[in-house]
Amino acid sequence: FWELELAGRAENDTYLDSSEEDEEEDENIRFLRYTLPASTYCKHSTTERSLRLAALPLSDGVLSVLGAEAWFGSAVLAALLYQNGEPNRGVIRKHVTRSQQNNPPDENATNPHEALHAMLKCSLTEGQNNDDDEASFRALELGSGAVGLSGFALAAMLCECGDIERRNHLLGVNATRTAKCQVILSDNDCEVLKQLKLNRETNAGLCSNQQMSVSVEHLDWGRDSIDLNPLFGEDQPSLQLVFGSELVYSNTTADACASCVQAILNKYPEAHVLIVQIIDRPGFDRFLSILQQNEKFHVVCEQPISYHYHDLACQMIQLGGTLSRFDYGACFIRCKSTL
Repeated sequence: FWELELAGRAENDTYLDSSEEDEEEDENIRFLRYTLPASTYCKHSTTERSLRLAALPLSDGVLSVLGAEAWFGSAVLAALLYQNGEPNRGVIRKHVTRSQQNNPPDENATNPHEALHAMLKCSLTEGQNNDDDEASFRALELGSGAVGLSGFALAAMLCECGDIERRNHLLGVNATRTAKCQVILSDNDCEVLKQLKLNRETNAGLCSNQQMSVSVEHLDWGRDSIDLNPLFGEDQPSLQLVFGSELVYSNTTADACASCVQAILNKYPEAHVLIVQIIDRPGFDRFLSILQQNEKFHVVCEQPISYHYHDLACQMIQLGGTLSRFDYGACFIRCKSTL
């Protein structure tokens, strides 16, 4: 596995080195450019935009801490957040766990991807009436990793939507102000958080303005940590979106991630959760089963990723190794009471 994966990484590095790598004063830090797709909310934009993001340097020449670099799943996640066109194109089956076989999902339920984008549009339009200092749209990325591609991509999209004239034309509204937005990137490793903050500073002009803020926060999964973390304090605005990619890779991470998602949804029942994952990773079936067994939650996992989103992701990160779009699934989780 590692021979194939490292070969894929080497091929990807060669591809990026030819046109997209920036030389920095610190030879241990290598910034790569990630070209962002056009979004459903910013079709007016004619300028190609890209993020300059750096991974953590390899600690021993081969391996580094978990989450040190951007994986393909983060590009798939960014594509799903950016566009809402034909979400079911190319989907040939839904990923079904053992716990679902006797309790299948409601096939007549609202398409979860369309519901997520309806929430995004509503938050951005209704937020114009928010006169206080709190964010009217607040999103949290779990396990951002050192690069933070999907989190910074979402922030860049929201920041671009901050242009009053353009957004009014796009959404058919007559706003005099823009919604206040906040994107929170989180992880539990100190070195990863340090690198995330560097990437935030490097992309400040693209990802933040007076109405859009990006923060980097420590978050360790588990119900107790959610209850105690100031991110979720009573004085904080609610969360509308929780997202992440390739979060589960063992039974331990499955239990912790499921606990985290359940705790957040219990506190913020209106929130949408979207997780992109390689579906055959150890622990992922366990993660889905824990959530599906909770009668409060509606869980839909669509697999494989459609051609459309796969192609958008390939514009950001070259898919290396032996993986294909058939290996990835998009998991949508919501409280049933809000459907």
